[in-house]
Amino acid sequence: MTAMNNPQTPSLDPVILSELTEQDQVKLDLMQIIAQQLSFYKYKQFEAAQHLGISQAKISSLLNGKTALFSWAKLIGYINLLGWDVDIVIRRPRSANYCKTGVTTVIQA
Repeated sequence: MTAMNNPQTPSLDPVILSELTEQDQVKLDLMQIIAQQLSFYKYKQFEAAQHLGISQAKISSLLNGKTALFSWAKLIGYINLLGWDVDIVIRRPRSANYCKTGVTTVIQA
């Protein structure tokens, strides 16, 4: 097996990116964090799979941005397994218009 090739961002076509739901964008953001950590540790795909307790095929799907195969909870669990803490903050909207739907974002500190 070879080392993963620069998995900084799961690769997706720009047209697909423009059509993502907010939930899928959050999953992609979480996947990007996982990919960055796997790259930092210089894990090969089979090593990453062993560390996270999933198959090599799942690692490949994760690195290719296949959001439908992963829940937020699973992705957050993988981030925890890589040694990171995850904080979820719920706050009022920044604007005065409380009738709008809230926004979900991922911020890596």
